[in-house]
Amino acid sequence: MSFETKPNPDTVTYQRFVAGKAKPVATADNLFVDETDDSVGTNVFMSIFKSAGPNAADFQSIWD
Repeated sequence: MSFETKPNPDTVTYQRFVAGKAKPVATADNLFVDETDDSVGTNVFMSIFKSAGPNAADFQSIWD
């Protein structure tokens, strides 16, 4: 467990495609946003979910 002092801690990253780069780059992940530019589906998204399951499509947050 850790105490974070900002919504996008430097220690939590996801892989993001950047124009002009051949490979995705590690980018600080905002814990409260489901980033749409996540290249491999590994970003962290903290939310309250109404439904969940083994596949990403099974998750539905209360704001969807």
